[in-house]
Amino acid sequence: MPRYYFHVVSPKNPVRDAYGIELAGLDAAHWHAMHLVYRLREHAPEAGEDWVIEVSDETGARPLVVLPRAVPMLRSAAPCAHSTSSSPLGGEGFPPRSCEASHRAERVRGSDRR
Repeated sequence: MPRYYFHVVSPKNPVRDAYGIELAGLDAAHWHAMHLVYRLREHAPEAGEDWVIEVSDETGARPLVVLPRAVPMLRSAAPCAHSTSSSPLGGEGFPPRSCEASHRAERVRGSDRR
């Protein structure tokens, strides 16, 4: 599996990822970068949104940049009681999804099956 590195590019405190993580591919790296956006918002709200997550691979290529303003803010409402499916946005480390987000995810998954 390829190794991806997740660098926080910021004018004040840039952070280079020296270790990286092995993931199945670029889609998995994208989800991981989105997870980092949520975690940074939660643990360092004072950083604002003046930064990006730059994803690089083992060759040094940078195939992906995730802008925090492009990642939706999730409400911290309790998850929908009747939603039993799992989603990368409902997994460990992510804030609970609202009922609206759960229903939207169900509609998207349903349209993928057609």
